[in-house]
Amino acid sequence: GTPKGVAVTHRNIRSFATDRLWESPAQRRVLFHTASSFDVSMYELWVPLLGGGTIVVAPPGVVDAATLTWALDREGVSAVFLTTGLFNVLAQDHPGLLARVPELWIAGEAASPATVERVVLAGGNVFNGYGPTETTIYVTAHHVTEPGPVVPIGRPLDDTRAYVLDDHLQPVPPGVPGELYIAGEHLARGYLGRPDLTAERFVACPEEPGARMYRTGDLVRRLPDGTLDYVGRVDNQVKIRGIRMELGEIEVVLDRHPDVAQTVVLAREDRPGDKRLVAYLVPRAADTGTDAGVGADADAEGFTGRVRRFAEDNLPAYMVPSAFVVMDALPLNHSGKVDRRALPAPETTASGTA
Repeated sequence: GTPKGVAVTHRNIRSFATDRLWESPAQRRVLFHTASSFDVSMYELWVPLLGGGTIVVAPPGVVDAATLTWALDREGVSAVFLTTGLFNVLAQDHPGLLARVPELWIAGEAASPATVERVVLAGGNVFNGYGPTETTIYVTAHHVTEPGPVVPIGRPLDDTRAYVLDDHLQPVPPGVPGELYIAGEHLARGYLGRPDLTAERFVACPEEPGARMYRTGDLVRRLPDGTLDYVGRVDNQVKIRGIRMELGEIEVVLDRHPDVAQTVVLAREDRPGDKRLVAYLVPRAADTGTDAGVGADADAEGFTGRVRRFAEDNLPAYMVPSAFVVMDALPLNHSGKVDRRALPAPETTASGTA
């Protein structure tokens, strides 16, 4: 599609970059490696600059183990941001290296509990952030202090309010999924030259007369302690054979399998009228073995067979993917997020696996 410009103001950036979240001493030496067209680059630039810290500029290219080692050992970097996709890739082979970063921030997609656990158990200090560009980088954050079945997106930053609402803009009870709306100082002015789209996404806030809130399109639930748990996208809900489901909930379950490192679930319609669920799996490096070797055909009694049985035991039948594709790694786009358009169509076998 056509990119749309988001009118973020200097005041929005200042409000974000001076949040008390960044008062940690670790934010005094931040690695700058993100493309300037990606909103997170504003974190890498302005948090250290407005806090009296130092920007360490990474060599050109995607951050890999060698770059991260250079940043830690030679430059004394103490805070690093990675997209969740890039974090997942590095965590497979280098969890100990990631654990050496004094403050490691991830964001961009839903975090895999299994992958975060791998780094946390190695001693890592991991923070999970959330925020659309329209709300200026991060608006919620969660410090992962111990492994758990989910990785929450946390609580709102200063000067930010988070509302979990139903289709009628009414608050939903704790534990019930609803759409996330954001209000406060972090809201952008809107979309440049797109008043129609601005009016659609930036709406009046029923809880704050005269104020606006941004409709994120993300589904969340409020946990008992008040933190927010990401469920998925409103537009990621699919209907198959008349039953509506949320793909993110399937991914969360598959991520809990001890042999699975990463998961993406898509609803594909490679043949007209034949819509089905396909799960793309990256095995844990230490658990692939010969029956589920990365890049090899996975036998129904091997890796994919175990994951399928796990899905059948933990999901309703209509949410169990009909095909499982084993991959060396999930493809990433230029921003370091999973490129779902690049995921291949499954080659169906007689058993329905791939």
